[in-house]
Amino acid sequence: EWEADWMDDVDLFAMSDVFESEAIAKGAARLTQQVLERGNESRLWVFAQSDRAQREVYLKELQTCCQGHSQKLQLGWSTFETFDAKQRLWLCDLDETRVNYG
Repeated sequence: EWEADWMDDVDLFAMSDVFESEAIAKGAARLTQQVLERGNESRLWVFAQSDRAQREVYLKELQTCCQGHSQKLQLGWSTFETFDAKQRLWLCDLDETRVNYG
């Protein structure tokens, strides 16, 4: 089994556009599960545009992986306006037409 003790030292994981292929999307979902199963309180934010085809593959795999997860997880895409800082997992529906870069 892969040792992931380094994850205990991380407060925030951020992933963006991890949906290049089905295999990458599924791997990202399994990494998400590993982060959430750790005993610490680290947060994980995943950013994705709605037009990313593999984004739903990620979500479906995540739902499968986290079926028995003890914490209440919101497994759906949300916007900046609905961000809840109490949640360990945030799946952000990123609309790049509304992003202010400067």
